[in-house]
Order: sequence, then C-alpha cells, then structure tokens
Amino acid sequence: MVQFLRQLPVPALLLSVIMLHATAATAQEKKTWTDLSLEERTILQQLEPRWDNLSAERQQRLRNGANQWERMTPEQRREHLLAAQLPMRLVEEAGMRRKVQRQMAEE
Repeated sequence: MVQFLRQLPVPALLLSVIMLHATAATAQEKKTWTDLSLEERTILQQLEPRWDNLSAERQQRLRNGANQWERMTPEQRREHLLAAQLPMRLVEEAGMRRKVQRQMAEE
C-alpha cells in the first residue's frame, strides 16, 4: 500500500487522503438522546421527540451547532440571531410589497 501511494502524483495522493478523512468523518454512529451532554440536550430540546429518526450525519451537524452556540458570548448569539432574522424580514417585506402592488393594480 505504501509503495502504491508513493507512486501517485501529489494531487491524487491529496485526494486519497481527503477521501479517507471524509469516509472516517461520515462513518459516525447515531447517538441516543441520553448520550448527549446536558448542554446539548438543553439547546436541542425541541428535537427530542424525533432525535432517534435523524441520520447520524444530521445528528452530528446539530451537535456541532449546539456546541458552537454554547461557546458563543451573549453578544455573538444576539448577532447570530439578528443575522438569521434579516433574510426573513426581507422576504416578508417583499411579500407585502407584492401584495400592495397587486392591490394597486386591481384599483
């Protein structure tokens, strides 16, 4: 195997390493709700009823997000929430604008 890897061009070798890493990263086991830390369960509490039905990959992404949230300062959390709300406000605003335009066109 080592001899084979030595014969590979550098880009192919890098790709092989990345693929091996990705395979290892995606070969995750599903976690039961009780396997989660108290902090993770607190942050993800709305998902408890359907946690066991989520894929291992989805569970891991949610756990990563919960852990990232836990490490944020209150100011970072506020900024994150405001940034997440902005696109929704723009969508709502655009919807209202279209509604008003339709009403004006009907008059």
